[in-house]
Amino acid sequence: MSKFKQRLKKVGKGFFVFLSGLLLLLIVGTFWPQLIIFGQLGTIMTSFWNLHFLILAVIFGAASGWLWHTHATWLNKSLVAINVLTVLGSGYLLGSQINTANKYDTKIDWGQYLSGKVDMGTPDEKTSVTYSQQGSTNLKMQVTMPKNKTKSYKPIFMIHGGGYMAGSRNQQPSWVKYYQSKGYVVFDVDYHLASKSQHPWKQAPTDIALAIKYVQKNAAKYHVDMDKMVIAGSSAGGGVALQTAYGIADHTIAVKGLPTPKAVVAIYPGSDPYALWYGNSSLMGMQGNICDRYYIGGSPDQYPKRYAAVSPSRHITKQTPATLIVAGENDHVIPYQGQKEFADQLQRKNVAHRLVTLPHSDHFFDIAGGSVGSQIARQQATRFLNKYNK
Repeated sequence: MSKFKQRLKKVGKGFFVFLSGLLLLLIVGTFWPQLIIFGQLGTIMTSFWNLHFLILAVIFGAASGWLWHTHATWLNKSLVAINVLTVLGSGYLLGSQINTANKYDTKIDWGQYLSGKVDMGTPDEKTSVTYSQQGSTNLKMQVTMPKNKTKSYKPIFMIHGGGYMAGSRNQQPSWVKYYQSKGYVVFDVDYHLASKSQHPWKQAPTDIALAIKYVQKNAAKYHVDMDKMVIAGSSAGGGVALQTAYGIADHTIAVKGLPTPKAVVAIYPGSDPYALWYGNSSLMGMQGNICDRYYIGGSPDQYPKRYAAVSPSRHITKQTPATLIVAGENDHVIPYQGQKEFADQLQRKNVAHRLVTLPHSDHFFDIAGGSVGSQIARQQATRFLNKYNK
């Protein structure tokens, strides 16, 4: 064998060892989310690619078994052990995902799951309208009409995430397509984003309210029944969705004369700014309380009135709309405990709600539109909206 082939073989073997070890570390990180780097990467990636990892681990296990059979070295034996552990770990996690789907009566489309497409989009200017002009700022929303033709549609206002500091309309096109398929006119709304000098804790929900007002005035154009309005959002957008819907319901929102939403769909939402500040959450070096610092301006001690205004739990009344919350138990950005406490408060005040918990899942579990978490969330949203927005 030539020296080049020997080197190539060593490089290939080294790469195989690296990938085998990496897969195992990601699986280990999913079981121990506190693990530095791999605890975060593992819980995110296995949230939507766990079956892919299992398939790779089986292939790697077969390859390492063949290597052990041909050369019974300590390294080849170690590779077999590594890949067997990865198969067992990823198999357990997949079983957990399937059990969770069964618990929530979800039918998994495995073809959709294996497609593994990342759900990221950009604004479509052709279908966007300006709903508010504030000085030199034009705030827009993207309008997606259902394909079926009827006399009246239900409107849903989607609010994108991004830590209150980033993001734009049409950020999650698979969610837009989902709501469109259910007969909703989707109004995907941009709003003022936070910066070091701009803290839109009051402006952001007001922007969404202005978008609702715009549609209310143009209800005949879009053929929408505003009495069947829904507000939905993910992450920071989920927080703004709750803040807006609850603010409309208890009449603390700045824009008056708006219909109270029938329901809120909040996916891993910023439901508790206090938990975000005190929860010591961190994802890839970004501290969760940075979101509060930018959006609200500082700590709860500095701005108690702002935190009370932003916190949905402080605005729960008899008129509070039905609320669906879907969250990962291993969320590194927004502490899951805050979601549970928020759901408990809704329970104590007899507000119709449901908390859907995804074990071993992190923030962004729906970044792949076909993930098990995505499919659970959408099918739960279907049942919830069919019940509370008839």
